[in-house]
Amino acid sequence: MNILVVDDESQYRMLVGGFLQDKGNTVFLAEHGVAAMKIMEDTKMDFIISDVYMPVMDGRTTASCARHDL
Repeated sequence: MNILVVDDESQYRMLVGGFLQDKGNTVFLAEHGVAAMKIMEDTKMDFIISDVYMPVMDGRTTASCARHDL
């Protein structure tokens, strides 16, 4: 399963990403919504975990853009 973890806190990204990867998932990490959108241009995600409050592009805008691109 392709899972994208989007959070501006690097420790949280690494913790959650590592846990999910240990469970056999392919994990992608992004520090904000713009970076997440760039990753999603090339890879279809099965699941996205996102913080709401982030710089550059917040989680709500990221979710809206991700839904629009479906």
